[in-house]
Amino acid sequence: MATSALGSDFYRKYLLDCESGLFAGIRETGAFITLHNCGDAAAIMSLYNDMDIDCWGYLTPPPFGDVDLHEAFAVMRPDLVLKGNIDQVRFMMEATPDQVRERVRELLEAVKARGNFILSTTDFFFDGTPYDNIDAFAEAGATQGRY
Repeated sequence: MATSALGSDFYRKYLLDCESGLFAGIRETGAFITLHNCGDAAAIMSLYNDMDIDCWGYLTPPPFGDVDLHEAFAVMRPDLVLKGNIDQVRFMMEATPDQVRERVRELLEAVKARGNFILSTTDFFFDGTPYDNIDAFAEAGATQGRY
């Protein structure tokens, strides 16, 4: 249910307190907390600023989500680690390794000034993702991703 498809009012009324309580319980164990939202989040992402979370993933852009990377940077608190924004549904399945390297480079360049970012796809790699693309993703991250 961690989606903005139902709107921020619905999220505030039915989910925010429940998720916040869950996070408080997890926090008591000493664990770090990553909120997983791999779809629509634009309408509710500002609410994540008030949650006791360490990281939010996956900043899913259209067509499988509605998050604009630069809007997320403007809205999200600077100490919150963000991750994601590379489409694993189509892009990682269909791109060439060179296209993957270029997309990783572009993303890392875009997040450089903000910091607090983990290179990631918008969720897990699907079965059938070309190994050459996974290798290109990891290689590009390793060579370009430390700021």
